[in-house]
Amino acid sequence: MNEPGPGDVGIETAWMISDMMGYEEQMRSHKVQVMYNIWKDFRSRCNDRWMNEIENEDLMQAHEGMKEVISRCRVRIDGGGNHVAVIGPCHAEVMGAWRRCQAAVKLQPYRPPEPAPPATTSAPSAASEAR
Repeated sequence: MNEPGPGDVGIETAWMISDMMGYEEQMRSHKVQVMYNIWKDFRSRCNDRWMNEIENEDLMQAHEGMKEVISRCRVRIDGGGNHVAVIGPCHAEVMGAWRRCQAAVKLQPYRPPEPAPPATTSAPSAASEAR
């Protein structure tokens, strides 16, 4: 059985978006803007990861790729492609770029050490009570 390609995933995403919008096939401008804001957040997070690993060439390329995908999609959508058949595949491409960004991260996220358990006091022994 063949794995679905990015276009197939994009079409599935398009129809999920359509379903969520009550089967509308056109996204209104405020909903398109919400999608852009989501993409901008992913791009910003990828940029932050790159800034934490400025020497990481793979992460830099992933970030550049994400910027290109978002830019290309915005041009298509702003040029009259606010149909879910355009937005769905674009969203799938952006999510693919985000996964490449995550995969390129080499540093482990900082996790503060867990606090030590409280010290338990034991009952005084018979020898210490005799003193």
